[in-house]
Amino acid sequence: MSETTPRREATRRRLIQAAVGEFARHGIDATSVEQISEAAGFTRGAFYSNFEDKDALILALLEETHRATMARFQADVANLPEGIGLDDAINRLLAVKMVSPEAYTTTLEIRLRGRRDPALQRRLAILRQELRPQFAAVLDAAAERLGLEPLASVDDLIDIFDALHDASFLWGDDLAAPRSCRITELIGLVARQFTTPRTTAG
Repeated sequence: MSETTPRREATRRRLIQAAVGEFARHGIDATSVEQISEAAGFTRGAFYSNFEDKDALILALLEETHRATMARFQADVANLPEGIGLDDAINRLLAVKMVSPEAYTTTLEIRLRGRRDPALQRRLAILRQELRPQFAAVLDAAAERLGLEPLASVDDLIDIFDALHDASFLWGDDLAAPRSCRITELIGLVARQFTTPRTTAG
């Protein structure tokens, strides 16, 4: 069993990666299980041995993306140099958040599908609530590392940062170069307005 588990995980990853490309090119509704399987180099049977349906794959895709992003965020926050400025820190952390236009198009496709499918929307809402504490922990750690105390709730700040990140794609920002993005300027503005230097006891 231990020999098949890594193979199964590799199969799931290839199917997820193939789905990102197919969803971005054709849209979720227009992409068949057969297309995803073929793009990944597998049969339709291989898909259904790993996922119940496309919605199950969608949730797995989001979970996989979240895990990878969280691991990079946690490592980057822990490695922020002592005394780094706010703007430089934002640039470094945004570089972790930025994804390829293809991956982001797929994310938008998933959200649109959720708007049209109440059952999927409920599953996405549950997933967001499950993942939110991890984002909050990273944001708290980043603020502490930078010597800042949030003046707004972490939940509110997450919503603001996510909204700005979503808008940056629609603005046509170069997601691979956060230093030149409007989002970097705006997140810096929000961070300055809603944080204060952390005071030490004594």
